Amino acid sequence: MSVLKSLTAYQMYRRAVQVRVRRPDVLRFLFQERRFPRSFYHTVCEAETCLENLPHNEKPRKAVTRVKNKVMRAKPESLSQIELHEFIDQLQLGLARVHDAIAASYFGTRRQPETR
Repeated sequence: MSVLKSLTAYQMYRRAVQVRVRRPDVLRFLFQERRFPRSFYHTVCEAETCLENLPHNEKPRKAVTRVKNKVMRAKPESLSQIELHEFIDQLQLGLARVHDAIAASYFGTRRQPETR
């Protein structure tokens, strides 16, 4: 419930899910709910919509599609805490690839790979 409240998502969750607050339902809601503006899936769908009418959008749209597919194929409710962190890391890397594709397509720049 704390995570939902911190995202101002509690009321919307209760309207959409209509069951008590449970971890599996909250994870599905926050990652995959199309109607919730702060869900991951909604956000990448909005990015895709913004790219639709731009020229030279093939690579950025392909990167967005990969991230969308990854989040929708996932079963976040079945992930352990460690697996959930790894999943979130994978989504962040996917967003970095979207960023790189947008930067390369529209700004002629590429982000330098990080060294560890």
